[in-house]
Formats: sequence, structure tokens, C-alpha cells
Amino acid sequence: MKDNAQRDRLEFLVGVLFAAPSFFSRLVRLPRDRFSKRSVTLWTKVFEIGVMLLAVLSLAEPNFPLALAAIFLVCTQGALFGPSKYGLLPELLPAEKLSWGNGVLELGRFWGSSRAACAAR
Repeated sequence: MKDNAQRDRLEFLVGVLFAAPSFFSRLVRLPRDRFSKRSVTLWTKVFEIGVMLLAVLSLAEPNFPLALAAIFLVCTQGALFGPSKYGLLPELLPAEKLSWGNGVLELGRFWGSSRAACAAR
């Protein structure tokens, strides 16, 4: 019974770490409004590379606290990157190509997610 309670607490903790960046989404807007969308996009991708290296390290030598930190940081990166990604489209494409550009972004996201799911099997 103790193992189930501990597992439930850990699942809750991971869920909180996963959802936490969306709760401070108001703060996420500050860098996007203050800096160019291009700069925010580039720096969040550099940050993502660092976070993924941290995640690989947490998996290579099993380190649960480091894995929890990586979960939180990757969700924070997503909260920062998502709005700037879609905000950058109107600056890069003419109005008649916005729908096409949005479709290409979603296609890439869906393709990457499906490839990751297949690789995890």
C-alpha cells in the first residue's frame, strides 16, 4: 500500500511540474513583448538544447531529481517558444500565406510527435 501512495505522490508531482509553466503564462508574455520574436525564438531553441542535454544526463545516470528538473524546464521552454513561434509567422509570410504556414508548422509538430511515439515503442 505504501508503494502505491508514493507512486501517486510522484505522479502528482510530475503533473504539477508539467502544468506549472502554463500558470505563469502572463510572465511568459513579458519577454515576447519586450524582445523581437526572432530573438525569443532563437534563444528558446538554444535553451531547449541545453534542457535536452540535461534530460539525457538524467536518464544516462538515473537521477530522478534531475529528471524532474528537466520536465519542468522543457515545459517552461514550450511555454516560451509556442507564442513566439506563431507570432513570428505574420512577420515572415504575406497575409495570403499565413494559413499555409500555420499548416506547415502543425504538420511538422504532428509528424515529429508521431515519429517520437513510434520510436518509443
